Amino acid sequence: MSQRPLKVLLFALSEYGNFNPSLAAAHELLTRGCEVHVSSFDEGHDNGSGPRARVSQLNNGDNGPITTSTSTPALPAKFHAISGYSMGTGFAKHPDGGSFQDFQSRPPNSIFLPLPGLGTLMCWMTPAEYKESVESCVKILKDVEPDIICMDPWFSSPKDACELMGRNFVVLSQNTAQETLDSIQPMGGVLWKYPMLGTGLPYPLPLHLIPSNMATVFRYVYRLNTAPEICATNAVRKSLGNKKEFPGLVKWEKDNHYLIPCPTEADFEWGYIPENVTFTGPVLVKGTGLGGDPELLTWLQKAGKGNTVLINLGSNTKYTHANAVEMATAIARFLEAPAGQDRQVLWKMTPKPSGENETREAIQRILGDFCNSGRARVEKWFTVEPGDILRGGYCGAMVHHGGANTYFEVLGAGIPHVICPAWFDLYTMAARVEYLNIGFYASKASAPDLNATEIADGLITALDLNHDNIKGEEMRQNALRLGEVTRAYGGVKAAVDKILELAKEKNFQRP
Repeated sequence: MSQRPLKVLLFALSEYGNFNPSLAAAHELLTRGCEVHVSSFDEGHDNGSGPRARVSQLNNGDNGPITTSTSTPALPAKFHAISGYSMGTGFAKHPDGGSFQDFQSRPPNSIFLPLPGLGTLMCWMTPAEYKESVESCVKILKDVEPDIICMDPWFSSPKDACELMGRNFVVLSQNTAQETLDSIQPMGGVLWKYPMLGTGLPYPLPLHLIPSNMATVFRYVYRLNTAPEICATNAVRKSLGNKKEFPGLVKWEKDNHYLIPCPTEADFEWGYIPENVTFTGPVLVKGTGLGGDPELLTWLQKAGKGNTVLINLGSNTKYTHANAVEMATAIARFLEAPAGQDRQVLWKMTPKPSGENETREAIQRILGDFCNSGRARVEKWFTVEPGDILRGGYCGAMVHHGGANTYFEVLGAGIPHVICPAWFDLYTMAARVEYLNIGFYASKASAPDLNATEIADGLITALDLNHDNIKGEEMRQNALRLGEVTRAYGGVKAAVDKILELAKEKNFQRP
């Protein structure tokens, strides 16, 4: 009699970047012969690919062939819809209205860091809607009866459902270790050693900046514990029987296990790493490869390996007219400079709907000649995964927003980062690349807006091969070395190895 396949349930937020690690893990789990269930909000996205559609695409082989090591064919992954909606929808429903960008795009400073959207970021549904979301997660847990559960670290309602059902879980993080470990560092290290999210402060923290960092930490904690949205949600949680602190405020717990995709060599230094934390290397989604867009592949091949600059500020970024002009100007300055000769630029640019025509006309005026000659391409959406472009070896550097998935993809590619942080919680990623000397924080004087001079200077320094450019050479060598280190971790295969290992432990098995 054949053994029943291991049943794995993955809970993931529906935002494109949040969903990626769970989708990557689901693919690998299927190839190991597991029965895979993926649960999220049933919403679409601007590119027409919400969680349900992405699971369907996974089953169709869009993320790579699904073949097992045995003669038994892989089971298709099953999607389970959770009651509720994404953060993006929650922000749009907010009385003030707006997008994720409108709520979380904040200038970097410390004591005076604006935090008005923090409660909404943690509790974007009404208390009644949150209750329905938790109850739907409980139903999914009862219906699926998973052998082991994997969890998006930012997804509160399934965490609460797991508490009610007495289930521990494996956190499949999409972030660096900071989001898990900073609050449990020795001697209150979160206060004086590590730059607080949103501050834009460097690492290690200079002595004179420690007071402002501490003030921001205290203000952040106070705001989270007094936010009306969180307080109202806690009242509903109590009525359901939840006794723990609101999940969004809990970074680490001893009974769960944490899979961190960031290599320790590519992060800040951590004084304390608990036994229930495993560093796996990046857990990244693979697409169909560059063969899915033959015309783009031909364009990349024409310039040769390492001669394309990829610019992508994330799926949530909609360019204002002013920022689009700054980026276009930066591209033109780079392509005109000696370091930009024989190079080309691929820019993913989605403008804000208001004034879109004027924005595109301005870009055409600045980059028209470069676009006509084939040295610049401006695309609203890529037909292939950005990671596939990077893995192809055609990029010499990337300009990005500092999102964790993108950081890991560029890290694995072994090329310099030019970071323009888009949200208040991404400034620490810019500090990270400067600490590691693998890139630039390219909007220090303008963040969260863009500045053409800062971006162009960052690209020129990163890619100028002149022997006098010592800083650029060191940066390229550091990035190359960390690329080798990152790829050696194993990534999604290492993560799934650990999930399968933990599935044998009683602590994670179903009662």
